[in-house]
Amino acid sequence: MKAREHNAERLKRLRRMLDMSQRELAEEFMVTSAAIALWETAARAVPGPVLKLMELYEAELGIAEDKGPDHALDKIATSWIRRNAKLS
Repeated sequence: MKAREHNAERLKRLRRMLDMSQRELAEEFMVTSAAIALWETAARAVPGPVLKLMELYEAELGIAEDKGPDHALDKIATSWIRRNAKLS
């Protein structure tokens, strides 16, 4: 399965898990409902920032795909100590 189709399926699954319409998800992601429709049909590729947002939602819902220990979300500084350490 190509990446575009895979991401379209991930987005559909995420929307179903959140029990949202395309319009509601569009409001949540601050995009147009047409963008959601194009991404879900794989007519357009899901942009990188939206993929990251999807990963965060999937992780919170416990439906994230296992990508190994070097996954990008694991590198995000989430504790206040790690965030402040990066600033100093």
